[in-house]
Amino acid sequence: MGFRENMPISLAWCYGYHAIQVACIASLMLAFDTVLLLRVYALYARNIFVLALGTFTVLVEFTMTVTCAAVAIPASQYDFACLVLNILPESIISFMVGTFISQTILLGLAHRKRNVARGRQGRPSVARITIRDGACAFAVLIGEHNVHLLGNVTKYEKHFSFCFWYISSVTLTSRI
Repeated sequence: MGFRENMPISLAWCYGYHAIQVACIASLMLAFDTVLLLRVYALYARNIFVLALGTFTVLVEFTMTVTCAAVAIPASQYDFACLVLNILPESIISFMVGTFISQTILLGLAHRKRNVARGRQGRPSVARITIRDGACAFAVLIGEHNVHLLGNVTKYEKHFSFCFWYISSVTLTSRI
C-alpha cells in the first residue's frame, strides 16, 4: 500500500494540498518578517512610525502571497501525482514584487541604523544580526522565486522546486 496505488489524485485534493502548503509557507514568512520587524523596531527605540511602516509592508506581502496563491492554485495545471506542471508567471512575479518591497524596506531601515547598536565584548550588534538575517531571507526568497520562474519557462519546475522549497524552509527557520 503505497502512494502510487492511489493515483491519479483528484483535482480537489491537489487544490487543498497546495493551499495548505501555501498557508505553511506564508506562516513561516510571516513569522520571520515579524521577528525582523521587531528587531528593526528595537533599533529605532520603539518608534511607532517605523512599526506602522513595517507592519504595513509585512501585511502587504502577506496579502499578496495569499491573493497570488488564490489565483494561481486553481489556474495551475497538475499531473496525475498532483505535481504542478504549469503556473501563471504573473502570480510568481506579483508575489516577488510584494516580497521584494517588504524585505527592501525592512532591510533599508535596519541598514540605516547599523551603527546605532554596538555589540558588547566582541558580540555582534542587533543591527548586524538583523541585517544578516534579513539579507539571508531576502536572498533565499528571491532565489526561490527565480527558480520557479525559470522552471516554469523551461517546463522542468517539478524536478527542482521541491528541493529548493526544502532548502529555503530550513534556511529561514534556522535564522529565527
